[in-house]
Amino acid sequence: MSATGDHGGGRVRGLRRRERPEGAAGARGFDVFRLRLGHSVAFVAALALMFIMAGDWYSTADGVRAREIEHNVGKGLPGWGLVDRAAVDDARLEAEKAERNAWQVASFLDALVLVALLATVALAIAAAALQAAGRTFDPRRSPSSAAGAAAAAAFVLVVAQAAARLDPDSDDVFQVGLPLAVMALGAIALGSAMAVRDALDEGEHGGSPPRSRPSGAGPTGGPGAPRGATYNRAP
Repeated sequence: MSATGDHGGGRVRGLRRRERPEGAAGARGFDVFRLRLGHSVAFVAALALMFIMAGDWYSTADGVRAREIEHNVGKGLPGWGLVDRAAVDDARLEAEKAERNAWQVASFLDALVLVALLATVALAIAAAALQAAGRTFDPRRSPSSAAGAAAAAAFVLVVAQAAARLDPDSDDVFQVGLPLAVMALGAIALGSAMAVRDALDEGEHGGSPPRSRPSGAGPTGGPGAPRGATYNRAP
């Protein structure tokens, strides 16, 4: 009788030992549903910023006119086949020579802008990945906090770069990449701030809101007793 009981108890303990590592591994696994709204906003904005960096941020007045010649010459006009294709190709080359994106570094300020943008993208993506992996940090020293600071610094540098390029003595003009980059940096900063705020709120509440217990409720019953408790009443 005791042998059978020991065998059954050993089997139950063996099943528990086999189940425990699987549950622990699942808790540490990569799960995108751990992402808060702020992490998602910053992550999507960081991916968008990577593509925006390759777009045109600046051009010149001559470059804009050359691009207009490339796109508009001969459209809707008879005799399009008589237009000199070499002139159109020259206009395209002139436009490409005048256009600049975030990857084209021509000064120390341009290099600072590029480093700040890359750091912002890397930190925002890392913050989302670490959150999905279940890693926890001090909210004020978390990757989200660093991503928000990097986005703010990059915003200041981008504005300084624009002011330097668009002075009265310059013929540079804005292209669509610049305002889109500013919007993406703002979204990263906003999403990172949301993630830090949510982490702080979660830390203050211990992960769940505290339960209030009415005064006068005893441990075994009364108005504030937990569900399923019994009331001790005198017979």
